[in-house]
Amino acid sequence: MEFTKERISSSLLTEDNYVSTENMLQDFQGVTIAHNIPEGTNVMEYRQGDVLVSNIRPYLKKVWMADKDGGCSADVFVMRANKNICTGDFLCHIVANDRFIGYVMSGAKGVKMPRGDKEQMKGYATALPSLKEQQKVAHLLAIIDERITTQIRIIAQLKSLICLPNEQSPRLRIKGHTSQWQKVRLSDIVNRIVTRNKYNSSSRVLTIAAQYGLIDQQEFFHKQIASSDLSGYYLLKHGDFAYNKSYSGDYPWGAVKRLDNYPDGVLSTLYICFRPNDDVDSDFLCYYFESTKWYRGIMEISGEGARNHGLLNMSVEDYFATRLRIPIIEEQRDISKMLNTFSQKIKIEEELLD
Repeated sequence: MEFTKERISSSLLTEDNYVSTENMLQDFQGVTIAHNIPEGTNVMEYRQGDVLVSNIRPYLKKVWMADKDGGCSADVFVMRANKNICTGDFLCHIVANDRFIGYVMSGAKGVKMPRGDKEQMKGYATALPSLKEQQKVAHLLAIIDERITTQIRIIAQLKSLICLPNEQSPRLRIKGHTSQWQKVRLSDIVNRIVTRNKYNSSSRVLTIAAQYGLIDQQEFFHKQIASSDLSGYYLLKHGDFAYNKSYSGDYPWGAVKRLDNYPDGVLSTLYICFRPNDDVDSDFLCYYFESTKWYRGIMEISGEGARNHGLLNMSVEDYFATRLRIPIIEEQRDISKMLNTFSQKIKIEEELLD
């Protein structure tokens, strides 16, 4: 494998073949149409069969195997397989893998906007079967990839089971449920967490990663960025939620994630933390925050210009006063059960890829 260095004039590119970190999709889901194309300059060139990797925040898993020729921004690395020993398809499956992403993150530089190290990537070691076997393996993995993509699309469609605050009920209902959804404040269904890690009872410093949820900072960054004294941090337990007000192109209104992977952990007081009460199903709340249905409430309390040093500027009181629509608890559980079924299928198939 080599990193290509060829350049191409931006005048030869269109919205269909220009790639930047902005139009690469997360979770190895490819690319979409570009909205901005640079003018009067040369950019990196890629060819059909090359593997493109976004080098900004590698944990977002933006990888695409080019199905056409084109150009890309400097923040996108272009990898080309050595056809004598490796097929392009097999190279793509090596790179579009959590193991490779974890390796890249272990050498990433920067905290808020980590970037991979090209020289370190060149050192990634992996076993290579014969070219004939690579083709068979790549074909099998492509089938599994397609199944995962299908499940993800189904889940996206099923999120129509959740409605906006100004809607009486969602467009899609589970059979047997007909009651109108209730409009509530977030504070009606969750309790804010303000408990501090007073006695340093937990040493696990958490961070919110868009694709991994609440994750151990040491595991994610391969180092601890927080101070040694953690007594002033919020103490979270398994099942608690946290809102990260830091916004990005992929998460314009921040991200809300649940603590699923550990029994406890601590978070900076820059986060807004809360615990669901008995009026809401925790899994339903998870899927609600994975949708975009809650964006409108944040937009109303965080108007244009209300962004400060990468953080949305809002008060805790306003955040908990945002409104949402929820059904009766039985319908919440039925929605969660349906979505969990597809999520579990995706998890099993992703494990097959690993």
